[in-house]
Amino acid sequence: FDRSQWKIFTGEEGLPYDHFTCAEARDGKVWFGTEWGAVYFNGDEWSYRAGDRWLPDDHVNDLLIAPDGTVWIATPGGVSKIQTEDKTLAEKAKEYEEIIDQRHWRMDYVVRCKFHEKGNLDTHWINHTDNDGLYSAMYGASQAFRYAATKDPKAKESAKRIFKGLQFLEQVTPMSGFPARSVIPADWEPNPNTQLTPEVNRKMKEEDPLWKEIFPRWPTSEDGKFLWKCDTSSDEICGHYFFYALYYDFVAETDEEKAEVRDLVRRMTDHIVDHGYRLIDYDGKPTRWANWSPEYVNGPDGWADRGIQSVEILSFLNVAHHITGATKYLEAKADLCNDHDYHINAISGRAVFPPNMVVPWDNNLAYLSYWGLLKYETDPELLELWQRSIERNWLFVSKQNDPFFNFMTFALDDNLNTHMLEDIEPDYDHSFAAGIETLKKTPRLLLGWEMKNSQRLDVMQDPTPGSEPGYGWDRVTGEAIPIDERCHIRINSDHFSLDYTRGDVEYEGTFFLLPYYLGLHEGFLE
Repeated sequence: FDRSQWKIFTGEEGLPYDHFTCAEARDGKVWFGTEWGAVYFNGDEWSYRAGDRWLPDDHVNDLLIAPDGTVWIATPGGVSKIQTEDKTLAEKAKEYEEIIDQRHWRMDYVVRCKFHEKGNLDTHWINHTDNDGLYSAMYGASQAFRYAATKDPKAKESAKRIFKGLQFLEQVTPMSGFPARSVIPADWEPNPNTQLTPEVNRKMKEEDPLWKEIFPRWPTSEDGKFLWKCDTSSDEICGHYFFYALYYDFVAETDEEKAEVRDLVRRMTDHIVDHGYRLIDYDGKPTRWANWSPEYVNGPDGWADRGIQSVEILSFLNVAHHITGATKYLEAKADLCNDHDYHINAISGRAVFPPNMVVPWDNNLAYLSYWGLLKYETDPELLELWQRSIERNWLFVSKQNDPFFNFMTFALDDNLNTHMLEDIEPDYDHSFAAGIETLKKTPRLLLGWEMKNSQRLDVMQDPTPGSEPGYGWDRVTGEAIPIDERCHIRINSDHFSLDYTRGDVEYEGTFFLLPYYLGLHEGFLE
């Protein structure tokens, strides 16, 4: 009510939820309590505070706004205090680095941690995952950008530690150029081979025909000191090459440091090329996902992966040539393009339809690979194709407001087709500002809290036929709901996912650190 007329707000105007229980206003701003969370309106924008990140119970009994703007919210589960702190992005980055040092290093890898007691940071513990190599490489990439932008010796120390960890993933296996997914001490309890037994493998194969039946899934290293996980995927390899390119360019300064990178990249690339563009496991057979061969990519089984797999392998070959100088990698790339049309495949980037073939982590893998594909391309005609590819992919991810996707697009595509993009995205500068806003709103504690948003009035759930329930976007903007109102805090997660029910995981901060240091290096941020 503005003293002359009433204005009605519904979900169409951005109201997240109704069923009000209380309300209080101060300085033209209003807090509402509801039966499912608290709602804040500053006169222009709405915010929703619900779920474990914000409240001990979602039913708001009452609330109070203190003179300094602090909000006290009473619920059946206790009282929540919400206040605003002024903090620079650099200060946030420092906090994430401190948290990583406290809770996220395992050996020479940076990975998520879990909690024996939900939300109790003192009960944290670190397990192994399928993608320790990928996530560690992405953190290492953030440190490479950090070192390039700041020359902070701590950044070089962290990046070098990650390099040693990834290097060991290749050294611990008996196959030259084949990196393990993960590695753990041989006395790890519980021994994962007692869980992934031959019987479990057979059952998995029955449920999933593409499952690679192999035992042990965690072979013992030749010195008997470690178990390493096999069946390495394309996810890992994308992370490795992205990091090695950045580490070589920005961190490795001595001849010895650069030689280590060259030798490792040469072994990995030779393994892939010499085995028909595949990773060959210790059983002499290809791994399930690391297959970039023309027979697969251009065959009937690889149609959904055709774009992303082509982007990946062409990027790997570009990186290998850049680091080693060996022309054989350019010759392999030319063969894939001239005889197998990989350059045409790469324009599509990744599958976008049908819904059951679209997976969010392909966005991440594509962008990790775009760095090598565009940054080191010397053929102007191919570069134009790669630019069209990243532009096409960006149109499918721009509404996620992910700073990594946005900053990478702007950093790599110097000839961005702004006329084409502006036809579809009228407020072109909005995506850049939205990436910065996501960095600002990224929560300090990156816990995967139990949160639910599918009940919201301001959310449009995905109506696409064949889509799974539980995905949607803001009715007003058509964009993903803000990062501080949703649960997933990883670049490879689906930013349109509305609900999450675990609450026992803390992620490693790369969601913020990688785009932040990338933006710092590229001059997007100060």
